[in-house]
Amino acid sequence: MRFFVSTLTATVAAWFLDVLALATPLSSSLQSPLLRPPFNGVSEDIYSELELFAKYSSAVYQPICPRPVGNTLVLSFSNVLTHTHGFVARDDKRREIVVAFRGSHELADMVTGMYQQYYH
Repeated sequence: MRFFVSTLTATVAAWFLDVLALATPLSSSLQSPLLRPPFNGVSEDIYSELELFAKYSSAVYQPICPRPVGNTLVLSFSNVLTHTHGFVARDDKRREIVVAFRGSHELADMVTGMYQQYYH
């Protein structure tokens, strides 16, 4: 069984998929970024995985999500003191366990995250 941790927020995941789609031919530029084929630098499999985990990242923001991306919810967690929210899901078809966390909601959390990223 493979184990994945998804920490992308829906915004970052969508941005990343848009960046991947930038190199597609101009004729496909009117399509949704999620429907465009990936450019030659990323395989279809990797693109599909990024798309799937972007959906998990989006699902973690739902107030109630009994079946994230159609899979089994193992555990949902929330801590008001640390502002940590997320879930653990099991995908029996792909034989994967996915742990997804919400991103920062408050400016103070974002500043702390940026500080830790650049100074630690």
